[in-house]
Amino acid sequence: MGDLLPVTTATLVRAERAQPLPERPAAVPSPGEGKSMTCRYCFAPGRWHTTVGGAWIPMEPDPFPAYRVPARHRWRIAPDGTAVPLGRAVPADTCRVSHFSVCPARPAPVESPALMARWRSHGGRG
Repeated sequence: MGDLLPVTTATLVRAERAQPLPERPAAVPSPGEGKSMTCRYCFAPGRWHTTVGGAWIPMEPDPFPAYRVPARHRWRIAPDGTAVPLGRAVPADTCRVSHFSVCPARPAPVESPALMARWRSHGGRG
C-alpha cells in the first residue's frame, strides 16, 4: 500500500500535464439580470424575467421611485431573477415596471405622470 500512493500520484500528475488546459468559459450573466430584449414595436431596450407562475415578462431596465408608480404596476426582481408583483411599498423604496405598462403599442398609462413620461419617450403620442 505504501508504494501505491506515490505511483498513483505520479501517474495523475503526468496525465494532468498531458491534457490541454480547458478554455475559460464565457462570462455567464447573473440570473438576476434577466435576458436582454428589444421591443419589436418601439425598439426600447429591456430585460425578460420569469414570473412566479413561470411566464415571461419584459421589464424596463431601470428602477422607478415606488411612490410615483401605481401599485398595480410595481414589480420587484428577486435575486434569482424572478419578477414578483410588489403592490404596496414604502414611499422611499424603488420598484421595476413592466415594459407592457409603458410601451406605446398599448394604451397610455394616464394614471401616472412617471409612466406617461416613459411611454412618450418610447414613441407614444399623448
